[in-house]
Amino acid sequence: MLILVNSVLLTAQEKETPPIKLEKISGNVYQILGGAGSNGGLIIGENEVLIIDAKTAAMTFSKQILAVNQTGKNLNFILLRHP
Repeated sequence: MLILVNSVLLTAQEKETPPIKLEKISGNVYQILGGAGSNGGLIIGENEVLIIDAKTAAMTFSKQILAVNQTGKNLNFILLRHP
């Protein structure tokens, strides 16, 4: 039984996550789609970016930062609403 459980867990961990994409909701407000972890949002200001509920998985967070870099703005704020 333990071998079966470990096998199932490894399969779930090896599953590739969808790529991070930004979907425009309105004006300068975007939804962060894909990756692993919580749902998130992004607000792009004149000179900076605010992430709301950053992705919690380390690899997905890194990919999220790459998506922010494509905006040409600096990431100045991250608002986490979940521990």
